[in-house]
Amino acid sequence: MKLTALFGIILLIFFSSCGKRDTGFSLRHGGEPNCGWINLGTLRPDDNETTNNVSFIDTAAQYSLGYRQRLNQLSDKQVKEIIFEADVKPLTDNAEFTMVISLDSQGNGIMWEGIKHDTKSFPKGKWSTVKHSAKIPVDKIDGNTEATIYVWNNNGSSLIDNIRIEGN
Repeated sequence: MKLTALFGIILLIFFSSCGKRDTGFSLRHGGEPNCGWINLGTLRPDDNETTNNVSFIDTAAQYSLGYRQRLNQLSDKQVKEIIFEADVKPLTDNAEFTMVISLDSQGNGIMWEGIKHDTKSFPKGKWSTVKHSAKIPVDKIDGNTEATIYVWNNNGSSLIDNIRIEGN
């Protein structure tokens, strides 16, 4: 199993495409470009309709599959907004999670924005689509600015699937 996962990661890196887009960007796990995906260790098989794997988060693995990349490698156009969508399935009654979009440049935080959700809004055992968008402080962006996008587990456990990220 570990050897298969390692081989899959090597293939993912080998066949990845990191070309710039001239009109913003749109990413989906399993689509192009493949480079930049982080926390691949949270992926596991699950019975779902759209992908072979889902990201499992709990108190031991707090950060879901996510994405990290320099903004200037994603688009030739200045990105003014990032939109993050994912399907989430809380597995416990006490599940809480935060959709996070953060920016930093050479270790200096520029922006961190998170929207917290719990099972009052998203019922246990049911898939729900969650969306978070953040305006980019364009006056603070430089050529080294990296965006990091993920779901952070605050309590309980959840599955994350169909991650979609767009920049406009």
